[in-house]
Amino acid sequence: MTESHSLETGLDALTRRISDARASLAAGTPPDLSGMDAEANRLVAGIAALPEGEGAALAPRVERVIEALDALAAALGETEAGSGGRSVARADRVAAAYGGGPGRMG
Repeated sequence: MTESHSLETGLDALTRRISDARASLAAGTPPDLSGMDAEANRLVAGIAALPEGEGAALAPRVERVIEALDALAAALGETEAGSGGRSVARADRVAAAYGGGPGRMG
């Protein structure tokens, strides 16, 4: 498997994972976002390391990741707005439990 193909597969898997997180949220279940940022960083670093010109072929997949993230962010915003800020307080408690500060996960 070429590096480019591996990145394609990784981007598609990340898009599915983000979509699954949004579906969980819509079903009233807290989404599992653990490790998603590390995976995104790994993929971006892989794309940046490709020989010049090869990364452009991945642009449509990167766009799908961005669209999925935008949709998840909007859904999270709707959930937060409907909770009177409770989800933000909960997120801050979770971040503190894992060594982050208020508003910072990780």
